[in-house]
Amino acid sequence: AASEVYKSQNATSVAYEVSTDGGTTWAATTSAQDDLADGSYQFRATVTDAAGNSATSNTISVVVDNTAPVAGTLAFSGLDDTGSTNTPAVTKDGSFDLSLTGSSDANAISVGYEVSTDGGTTWASTTSAQSDLADGSYQFRATVTDAAGNAATSNTISVVVDNTAPTAGTLAFSGLDDTGSTDAPAVTKDGSFDLSLTGTSDANTTSAAYEVSTCLLYTSAA
Repeated sequence: AASEVYKSQNATSVAYEVSTDGGTTWAATTSAQDDLADGSYQFRATVTDAAGNSATSNTISVVVDNTAPVAGTLAFSGLDDTGSTNTPAVTKDGSFDLSLTGSSDANAISVGYEVSTDGGTTWASTTSAQSDLADGSYQFRATVTDAAGNAATSNTISVVVDNTAPTAGTLAFSGLDDTGSTDAPAVTKDGSFDLSLTGTSDANTTSAAYEVSTCLLYTSAA
């Protein structure tokens, strides 16, 4: 019984405090924190006994962050668009970099790059430096994650790598009136006709350019 009286006479009380300005000012709070807004918090406890003696605990800190980072804009860097100005680019260049700009967050961020070779159905981790890519269609994106685990995904950029020559096909005359003998090549009076190219193929779009070479015909004097 005597010990119980001693305990009651020396009872302590605990007061909790919070600071949102780095410990400059403190405000009373409770032990249960609920739905804290984004920000930096410091907490401490002051223990006071029945005689008015008090002691302050260590200070603990936490940053609450429920805001997703700004993902920024992903673009190609050092990509040599060797083909036509297609969208997406069709190129022979299989080595280039991914450049992410404009990412930001109130806290530290990490960046992860991903690539898809099936039109965006599945994604795999990759790096910002791409090297010696095989022929195929590629999509890239970046995911920015802050220290609290909030994440945001950038825009998706696409490129087609093509180092395989197309099938040229077969060129023939169309509408040529072979007025002379059945020589090879044809000798004719017909100066108006078409060139017909058939059997051309490629995994990607092709364009055809026609060329001509001329030579002079000489006849010997009798």
